[in-house]
Amino acid sequence: MRAVTLGYDVGTRVTMSMGGPAYEAATHRSTHGTVAVFGAGAAAGCAAALNPQQSRFLLDYSAQQVSGFGAWKRDDVHMEKAFLFGGKPALAQSSPRC
Repeated sequence: MRAVTLGYDVGTRVTMSMGGPAYEAATHRSTHGTVAVFGAGAAAGCAAALNPQQSRFLLDYSAQQVSGFGAWKRDDVHMEKAFLFGGKPALAQSSPRC
């Protein structure tokens, strides 16, 4: 219950930080598609009892999953690079196709 509650709380806070309905109007992107990744990540991290460093990685991976920004270039231990070049393609390959 704690993990689910945290997921909803984080999703709501990310939506508010993005501007809520104004974000959707300005970008024509649904907040549901964007913040769901953060909410699900927070819930999973809570359920897995991640430590603070792992939680930071989780938030970073969530942002990477949503946006595809190039923060991996600054990662000196290559964790983000492994996620971006290994994890994301594997996810795309495992997704059902129409």
